[in-house]
Amino acid sequence: MTATISEAAEANLNATQKVCAVLRALAGRSPIALRDLAEATELNKVTVFRILGTLAGEGFVQRPPGSRSYELGPEIAVLATALGSRINLQAAARLALLKLAARSGDTAVLSIRAGTAAVCIDRQTGDFPIQSNYLYPGTRRPLGVGAGATAILAALPLAESELLIDLLAAKLQPYPGLPLAVVRDHARQARRCGYAVVLNQIVDKMGGIAVAIRAPDGRVLGSFSILALSERIEARVQPLVQWLQEAVRDTEGLIAIT
Repeated sequence: MTATISEAAEANLNATQKVCAVLRALAGRSPIALRDLAEATELNKVTVFRILGTLAGEGFVQRPPGSRSYELGPEIAVLATALGSRINLQAAARLALLKLAARSGDTAVLSIRAGTAAVCIDRQTGDFPIQSNYLYPGTRRPLGVGAGATAILAALPLAESELLIDLLAAKLQPYPGLPLAVVRDHARQARRCGYAVVLNQIVDKMGGIAVAIRAPDGRVLGSFSILALSERIEARVQPLVQWLQEAVRDTEGLIAIT
């Protein structure tokens, strides 16, 4: 087995960071083969294989019957249940997400904030023939990359938002159509308007529009976004914003009484 990155680069990660990288990659794409997992984490296959063995022994990873790939195990569901007992955003947002997809005809996405990233945790599709297929549960993007992640970023306190943008430069290499100056401009516009719009800069001719979701104490929990052909968003900005804002109000109302 050969290394996918240099030994020196891998040595910069401690054991816990390597385990986190494996779990994060599994959350984004599962089931997944060992080789693909090593590429996704930029770790040596021997290292990944050893981590998977330990995680499997503890119930955090498993292999589907008859498969040589790996997927998240039952212990992950236990952790998710424990987290959901505090604020189950996915459950509170379910009906609103279904309604957004039905009203718009496009792809409705629920994302949560996870540190400096936004993670898609649910999506529903409408009946329009062309749908977005590049965001699905487990997809993780830096805050500021995409409409949902930008809505979250812009809803944070200004000083925190600006700091995160300054730290973003090193993470933008996979998004050549999204320079740092444009990310900053998107965040400023979203802060001013109350919603984020990102068009044609991640996927050509596709875009998104999004509004942030808050907890009763004001914390930014995540966002609702609608993903569609850019021309469909541009032609319907105001109704899309109204539907998103209604979805946020309904969801925040449910959170407040749980």
